[in-house]
Amino acid sequence: MTGDDLPMESTGGDRMPTERPFALLARFSSVIRHLRRQADSKGIRADHELSPRQLMMLSHVVMLSPVSVSDLAQQMQISLATASQMLTALAQLGFVERHEDPTDHRRTLITLSPTQGSAAAEKLREATRPLDDAIAAIGEEAFAALLVTLDAIIARLSDHEDQDLIDKDC
Repeated sequence: MTGDDLPMESTGGDRMPTERPFALLARFSSVIRHLRRQADSKGIRADHELSPRQLMMLSHVVMLSPVSVSDLAQQMQISLATASQMLTALAQLGFVERHEDPTDHRRTLITLSPTQGSAAAEKLREATRPLDDAIAAIGEEAFAALLVTLDAIIARLSDHEDQDLIDKDC
């Protein structure tokens, strides 16, 4: 059974506990596939051969700009070195710019470039408009509940990872 075969109308309450992660992953995969197709239709990835991870990073910069490299790495749950490498590639493609933080000269802030970065941000907004419409259709309360639930799952996963690290150190 593939993720697409899972009934989308099920709330997951009737599933065996071991199937719940797969049901969640199937839904995430469906949303991500939709977003990737929309991004491709707007020419965001094809014009510059952006990888899915670079597209995700660009999305984070659109959402958080200006953002420090360390905050971006933390948001994406990747290492600082990986974030820096990805940002270098995005800067070379003309999507982002690095600036010294005027309040803390040790920090580097990332912003969208005024031309290519801003154009990509507009294309990303167009690509995500159907998703935004779908979210609006379910209502703000349902969407807020979804975010709270996902944040709780992420926090528990993080706690589990932290415990694994403690167990390895013992």
